[in-house]
Amino acid sequence: MSMSSTPKATLLACAQAFNNRDADAVVAMSDAMALFEIPMLKPNRLHGHDEIRRGLQAAFAELGTVAFRLDDPAENGTVAIAEGSLAVTRNSASDKEHYVGIVAETREGALVRFSLYLNARNRRLWSDEAIL
Repeated sequence: MSMSSTPKATLLACAQAFNNRDADAVVAMSDAMALFEIPMLKPNRLHGHDEIRRGLQAAFAELGTVAFRLDDPAENGTVAIAEGSLAVTRNSASDKEHYVGIVAETREGALVRFSLYLNARNRRLWSDEAIL
């Protein structure tokens, strides 16, 4: 990743690498001590190049397709934030679409944190509702 890359460009490049199921491209744009937080993975916190590569390779092996569709990211200093959707097709042929938010933090053009948040606004549990 170029040292002149903006956080927004880095976030979008990372999403494209996910769409291409390219763990090596994700690692190449990441700092050696990067932290990835992805709730659908086990473990859901991946730290450093080796863990990130292994975790993403294992996830991509189970998925037929990965498609981030993101709104234009907001950017401030070293952080970019985007909302959108993540559609995946598993090799078991089940399709899922998740509404997501992504926070990407960079340092000197390298990704140091990638946090994926699932949006549950349309899937609230009965226990989240007011009972009075």
